[in-house]
Amino acid sequence: MLPFGLYENRGKMNVAEVAARAYTLGKSRACIVHEMKGNPVSLVFMTAGDSWQWLSPELYISKIKIAKESPAHPCESISIEGKMKREMENLVLPKSREIEDEEAEVKLQADEEMISFTIDGKEILSMNVRYHERRAVEDES
Repeated sequence: MLPFGLYENRGKMNVAEVAARAYTLGKSRACIVHEMKGNPVSLVFMTAGDSWQWLSPELYISKIKIAKESPAHPCESISIEGKMKREMENLVLPKSREIEDEEAEVKLQADEEMISFTIDGKEILSMNVRYHERRAVEDES
């Protein structure tokens, strides 16, 4: 759902291997979805590269709603709005990119207790979230 995003199963890769794999694929960020009993419970983001760093905040998910139909193609643009805009930009956008695109394919609404993704006016995903500040720790495989 994120522009140029790619999903891969982590398998047995440790965190450093996830960051290196993302970097190999040309990504500057990676996101790990923690789950419990098959349901996502948190999202943690990191920089990708030979060395890596956790990004803050971590997102704890309490409720998630996913549309039955979502686009199969990768999106190329995003617009981020809401009270938590800066926090979400830090997590999902490379430092070199600031996107203010009114015609963006994906609209991400980031509020204090909810995040939602809309494509072509249709809500594709919404999550009740809590933001948790992480302390920066590198190479904590």
